[in-house]
Amino acid sequence: MAKSPIVLGYYADWAENLSPEAIDYRLLTHLSHSFATLNEKGTLKLPDASRTKTLTTLAKRAKVKTILAFGGAESGKAFASATATDAAVTAFASQIAQILGDLGYDGADIDWEVPSNPEEKGRMEALVKTLRQKAPKAILTAATPASDWSGKWYATEKLAPYLDFI
Repeated sequence: MAKSPIVLGYYADWAENLSPEAIDYRLLTHLSHSFATLNEKGTLKLPDASRTKTLTTLAKRAKVKTILAFGGAESGKAFASATATDAAVTAFASQIAQILGDLGYDGADIDWEVPSNPEEKGRMEALVKTLRQKAPKAILTAATPASDWSGKWYATEKLAPYLDFI
């Protein structure tokens, strides 16, 4: 049985000259809204609320799945802080699941750039596994590198069962 291809576009929240109304949703199956950012204490800053509402509403109307990307460039230390303990992992995954529901997203992309040691590698796995438990129907994805330079700190084979695509 052939599956339909995924056509994923990225919407950069900081691109002030591109409004959600300017997107041709007919070209997409999925849209990743980038980014919900984290600070060093693991506190989230969400994208602009009015743009988010417009984006998710227009995407749903066009039957496009919306994914909120968490992290982005140089988010490694912030993710490490947000997942420093098992309790922190659970709290952070719960917060992400709540945000998805509250804002109308279909899923989350974990864009941890980059885990930098074996402990953080395990914490990313714990986060993704816990998030899958907290948001069982959500589309979950992760952005991972293709080289050993930083890719060695991603347990891709352990993440894959919990992710819809990588």
